[in-house]
Amino acid sequence: MNVNMLNNSAMLMNIMPEVEQIISQLERGTVVTRFYPRKRPEKKTLMIRRETRQILWARTPNTKTFEGAVEMREVKEIRLGKCSKDFEKWP
Repeated sequence: MNVNMLNNSAMLMNIMPEVEQIISQLERGTVVTRFYPRKRPEKKTLMIRRETRQILWARTPNTKTFEGAVEMREVKEIRLGKCSKDFEKWP
């Protein structure tokens, strides 16, 4: 093994607990705002399911029924921050 491979392995071992923590938090759910073209924005709880590799959303965090789901492999783009004009329209 070369030194570079050992350094990469050490970096991965340091990152893994942080990644696991983030995934666990997403499994519990996080509140997001969903914007619609002609309606007021709504607060939703967004969560992931590792077993099914799905992203799910619901009106409330404590519900067992979900309003919708999408397969993770279908996600093509994730935009960070307030990149939409909807944020200006609905403060």
